Amino acid sequence: MQGESWSDDVVGQVLDALRSGTGVLLTGVAGAGSGALAERAAGVLAEDGWQVVRVPGRPGVRGRPLGALSLGGPPARAASGEPLALAVSRVQEAVGTGRAVLLARRADLLDEETRAVLATVVDRTAARPLLTSRPDRSSRLAALRAAGEVPVAALAVPSLRFDDLLAVLADELGAPAAPDAAARVYALSAGLPGVARAIVSGARRAGTLVEAGGAWTAVADLRTPGLETVVDQLLERLDGEARSALGVLATLGPASPDVVRRVLGWDELAVLEDAGVVRLVESGDRTEVVVVPPLVAEHLLASRNRVAELRARDRVEQALGVVPGDAADASAGMTVTGWAASREGVAVLGRRLRHAAGIRLAVRRAEWQHEPTPATTVRLLDAMTQAGAARAEVEEVVAAARERPAAGGTGAVDEWYAR
Repeated sequence: MQGESWSDDVVGQVLDALRSGTGVLLTGVAGAGSGALAERAAGVLAEDGWQVVRVPGRPGVRGRPLGALSLGGPPARAASGEPLALAVSRVQEAVGTGRAVLLARRADLLDEETRAVLATVVDRTAARPLLTSRPDRSSRLAALRAAGEVPVAALAVPSLRFDDLLAVLADELGAPAAPDAAARVYALSAGLPGVARAIVSGARRAGTLVEAGGAWTAVADLRTPGLETVVDQLLERLDGEARSALGVLATLGPASPDVVRRVLGWDELAVLEDAGVVRLVESGDRTEVVVVPPLVAEHLLASRNRVAELRARDRVEQALGVVPGDAADASAGMTVTGWAASREGVAVLGRRLRHAAGIRLAVRRAEWQHEPTPATTVRLLDAMTQAGAARAEVEEVVAAARERPAAGGTGAVDEWYAR
């Protein structure tokens, strides 16, 4: 089972709405658990005597009249007449005259005729719609066409809390996950239960997640090739241009909206946020634009071809004024094993680390130039150190911070410099 406190909160809201006569639209990206939560709510209602009629949406039925009803609706009986009228009669008979819920998982994938049938039944009976869809606006609007004229409450499925994730992992693995392993899964999955399950399932098969002393421990990278399908599902609503923009954002890394605006257009960013794969998060005293879940960014960086990598990096470097080769060799002093210890592996790893350090430095410098506060100054100094910047360059930043102290003073900068 998924974490009880997490699912109880959402299911409770769904039940309250349906019992009061309001339909529900549950939205979530792939792996968020919206379908499982809808099924759980329907199960509770069935135990209370409600009739539950399921009509699932599937990618192959769009454009096929009444295709969804043919694949998963109430059983058909031999009859003659107008197809839509017969379909309405068939669903209405399945719903009955009492309390009922029409459960349409992925209602955004239903064919238009099936949506019209469900909307008609909702308007004619006491049945209430329980719909799920992806979070982008076009998917939500498509799903709502199955709701008829009844009011609908839209609920976005929240991410798991960390304690709830522990319960999900214990259920998937049959034993608790060690705290470090659980933290790494949470960081990669952003609390999406389906993604978290896929990560540990793949890592267990690959031998990078092993049971020791009654707990599952990560002994290597938890990302596995099989997660490519998970990422594809998360990005299913993005066209080629949006995927390219997401690759650029992954190259950029977490950054302030001002810096992101210099690299991506607002329209590009809006499309990614609408699809649920980009989020603006509060991190301490600043707001950052991040790719969610982080697994997507890591996969895009690790799996793209050389041309895509060069194109994304060039766009970032052009926008932020990064001069290739400026960053020192960030791989110096690192110990690597396995494939990365080969001559080819060291070359690739070193190149990627150098470029990552240079881009990170450019991001922090741009944030500092836009808003020169003690916090942005310290982050810039950290990035300069990680990139191997010359001591004279570090001294210039420290001197500039002291010459124009912000409201918070220079205590944080002085403390950093004294380390």
